[in-house]
Amino acid sequence: MYIGELVDIEEDEQDWQGAIERALGGLKTTLLVPKEYYSLVTKWLNSQHTGLHVRVQVVLDNQQAKSHTAFKADGFLCKLKWRTHSYRDWLKTFLSRYDLLCVANTEQLDRTAFQ
Repeated sequence: MYIGELVDIEEDEQDWQGAIERALGGLKTTLLVPKEYYSLVTKWLNSQHTGLHVRVQVVLDNQQAKSHTAFKADGFLCKLKWRTHSYRDWLKTFLSRYDLLCVANTEQLDRTAFQ
């Protein structure tokens, strides 16, 4: 699965779609694979010319993922709906370090402390 296949934007948050897509950037096309298949997948990707920049991320044992990851109250991750999948909790934990604050205007942005 690619990260982009596991998330979508909530219906009532569609105004944020462009900003969220930019915030996720290349992470959307990161291929998530179990550790035991990493070598096989990267070997295949390196032998093919896909024309795409594909990142590969090992999904750690889901036992290490938090069942409930807290996001920033005004962050973009709260504006996503998460596909039901065995990687979902791991992905929430993984993406939580990329959660960016959403502000309504440039004045609010000017008052926001850099984190």
